[in-house]
Amino acid sequence: MSCVFTYDFKNLSIHSTSTNETREAENENNVNENGRAQEEVEVSCCGENLQNEDKFDMLLSNLWDSAQEKGLFRYKFKKLPSKVLPGKYQFFTQLNPDRAEKRREPEVIESLHQPFSESQFNFHKVRPQEILLQLKPWWSTKACGSSKTVCMVPPDINKPSLLSHDELLSDESDHKILINVSPFEYGNVLLVPFINSNHPQLITREGLRLALELLLLSRSRDFRVGFNSLCAYASVNHCHFHAYYLQHRLYLERTELKPLSGSCLEICNYPAPGFAFVLTDLKDEEMLDKFITETYKLIVFLQENNIPYNLFLMRGLAPGISEQTDAIRLFLWARSPSFGNKVCDAFNPALCELGGHFPIKNEAAYENINEDFASAELRSITEDVFTKIRNQVVSLYSNANL
Repeated sequence: MSCVFTYDFKNLSIHSTSTNETREAENENNVNENGRAQEEVEVSCCGENLQNEDKFDMLLSNLWDSAQEKGLFRYKFKKLPSKVLPGKYQFFTQLNPDRAEKRREPEVIESLHQPFSESQFNFHKVRPQEILLQLKPWWSTKACGSSKTVCMVPPDINKPSLLSHDELLSDESDHKILINVSPFEYGNVLLVPFINSNHPQLITREGLRLALELLLLSRSRDFRVGFNSLCAYASVNHCHFHAYYLQHRLYLERTELKPLSGSCLEICNYPAPGFAFVLTDLKDEEMLDKFITETYKLIVFLQENNIPYNLFLMRGLAPGISEQTDAIRLFLWARSPSFGNKVCDAFNPALCELGGHFPIKNEAAYENINEDFASAELRSITEDVFTKIRNQVVSLYSNANL
């Protein structure tokens, strides 16, 4: 089975095409030029066609489940013991010792600008079965001349293959969605933009756009996308974003966001001070472009000043519009470097933890963790850096037009 999943931002519609070499067409008119039966479904991305609005989520879930059935993960992922910590922030904790014990040994990172190394682990070294989707964004000049994002699912590795592993990695305009072989939650995948360009773990403007479009492809409020920079618990120095599903309403989805300067907001009433941006019009391509431009301005500032950071994208409330729950909230935390600090035995404070989701390393820590402890850990890595750069960020956005 191979599939094509397209997202047309301008028309806000989703088209899904699936082909099956082993299936004979029942109708001659339903056969494409390659002789394969083809099924097409068009649904409204933001409309009221509820039966199909989760087409992308169903596809991603099925592919992820299939990868697990084939034994591609380092451990069998199962429903994790979980609990909400009593307190204001409703932190969500999960016991996941397998990830702590069985994950690949992280690369030694000593600089935010550490160059990509072919000798270290990178995503060219993954097994072909780990590639779930191949993306061709509509804004790419190599996207077949269309205004669409195309996700091509490689054929079942156990069946005759149309694409070899080298072919899957042959186009610099292609972007891959891979399984995370050490998942911290259900559906945990890695988005790898421009895989053949060998970008180190620094966000590019195009990579940020792709991450936002990935979030928009999903119609689930549970779907999250995030990024750990080097020196902020990124374990692979090959540019990638995390994405996953979390069936828990996070405090940050609704917390107050205070205007700071221009389009930049600051997080209020939260132990990890940081910056935020909100996209309220999900149908306007021009607004999406402006949102990316404004957000990327701060990312560039952090990268140029060698400041580690974590980024988290989620759906949530629009500031001042309590009834709009489908705004996109982007959170960005400047933080102290992860190397040289005291290691926390309970968790590694990175994108998930800063967002209010805590995968816990061991049972003792899981039983003993409380909101005060978790809050203190988050505050300790963010507060001083935020205070130091806050005025610089105000100046950076003082002439913003958003």
